[in-house]
Amino acid sequence: MVDEYTLLLDVLFDLFAETEGRLDVEVLRVLIHVASMGVAAAVEQFSTEREADVKSAQEALLKAHEYEAQLIGVVSHDLRNPLTIIVHCAELMLRTEHLPAPACRQLQRLRGATDRAMRLIGDLLDFTQARNQGRIPVKPVAVDMRLLLRQVIEEAMLTHPGRTIERAGPDVRMVGRWDPDRIAQVLTNLLDNALKFSPADSLVRVESDLAADRVIVAVHNRGEPIPPERLASVFEPFQRADPDANPRASLGLGLYISRQLAQAHGGDLTVESSAEAGTRFTLTLPRGCTRDGAG
Repeated sequence: MVDEYTLLLDVLFDLFAETEGRLDVEVLRVLIHVASMGVAAAVEQFSTEREADVKSAQEALLKAHEYEAQLIGVVSHDLRNPLTIIVHCAELMLRTEHLPAPACRQLQRLRGATDRAMRLIGDLLDFTQARNQGRIPVKPVAVDMRLLLRQVIEEAMLTHPGRTIERAGPDVRMVGRWDPDRIAQVLTNLLDNALKFSPADSLVRVESDLAADRVIVAVHNRGEPIPPERLASVFEPFQRADPDANPRASLGLGLYISRQLAQAHGGDLTVESSAEAGTRFTLTLPRGCTRDGAG
């Protein structure tokens, strides 16, 4: 429609030129005004139609996200229930006296596989919340980071026997308001990655520091550095630390979720990596969570 009105204006100007100005100027002014009003009306109609299209597309996208979240929630719930039963059964059987060594090994493999499956489901749910809600809910309470670090390190050493984890930092209370389960999730992920991607005979160093308004925890390893071209995207979803690794072992969401959790507490997670210094992930958390009561 805009093209037709533009063509009409061109015709009017051509007519005025061909008549060498003999066409009544007032008549021409009225015709141009009418044509201009037509153009304005056409533009307004076009804008209204486009706004309606955009609104319709946004509503469809919102419904798709809601459906996706519901679907993932239902599927994850239905998967978690049988996996939980499998884990409990495996643990009960492992307590059986005089269990043959081959059976014990198979049960341990079964328990490890179900644990990994549970983590993948949890990562998928966290990713869906972060994408659809803009954040992952946290429930801050008073926590001593020193004790939480000790617990996470002890658990990591149990799951990685033979590895050395060195802790450095002041041996003082580091109390703040954080979600202990979520922060433990971040620290566990950072430690697991550091142990996985560093030589078996090297140590992983965990440093902690206390400031007036924040706590800083850094996890350092001497493994192969992250390539510079990948540093910028290491916290993006579906980015695995080792692109050549078995894709079934990880969704590549761990670091993305870890940073989302740090930011949900009003903090951040950053990384530095080089061949000379190794790889260092630094978690910074304000001592009073700015998202208190979120979720």
